[in-house]
Amino acid sequence: MLGHVWGRFNTVVANTSVTKVIVGATGARLLTFNEHPHLPRDLVTYR
Repeated sequence: MLGHVWGRFNTVVANTSVTKVIVGATGARLLTFNEHPHLPRDLVTYR
């Protein structure tokens, strides 16, 4: 199951993007996904 989900994410995740997850008392929470403003537009590539 996880392999299938990861395969779908791979088509939209920019290389060198940043994803932030915080783990607290209530569990893990996704804060950001696929941030890539640190890259010039011409250097953004996808898997």
